[in-house]
Amino acid sequence: MVLPGKNRVDAVNLMVHVLNSIIMLIDLTIVGHPIKLNHAYWTTGIGVGYALFSIVYYLAGGTDRHNDSSIYKMLDWTKPGKSIVICALGIFAVFLMHFLCYCLYCLRVWLYARVCVQANTSKTSSNEKITSITRTLSSMEEAQRENFLNPTAVVDLK
Repeated sequence: MVLPGKNRVDAVNLMVHVLNSIIMLIDLTIVGHPIKLNHAYWTTGIGVGYALFSIVYYLAGGTDRHNDSSIYKMLDWTKPGKSIVICALGIFAVFLMHFLCYCLYCLRVWLYARVCVQANTSKTSSNEKITSITRTLSSMEEAQRENFLNPTAVVDLK
């Protein structure tokens, strides 16, 4: 560690970072939320927003609990060249993670089409099965969107 007094590896630090990431990866694998590539602007926008926040934080004279002017040593805006590179790499990494989540989603849909679709549909090709499943997911998403703000909507769970 660079600063062992400040950045200890303890149970709380592991729970907040490692265990949370593992649980979210399991959740992403199991839950049936569709992931779209054209929604990457949300995740990338969060990265851009955080980069802008760190600049404003520095310019406003913000300090952390140890009176350091940077939130993280890697984002020390007294060295703007390094900070810009770190922000650009971070934003690219966030986009890359979104793409990997999309690939995991495609794998999940493919596995469902291969394993869970009943044998009586064996006459259809696997591409037709995946297309059918994707249409089903899209129609479920549309129904959720229509009923989201309607307090009188009754959802039939049969």
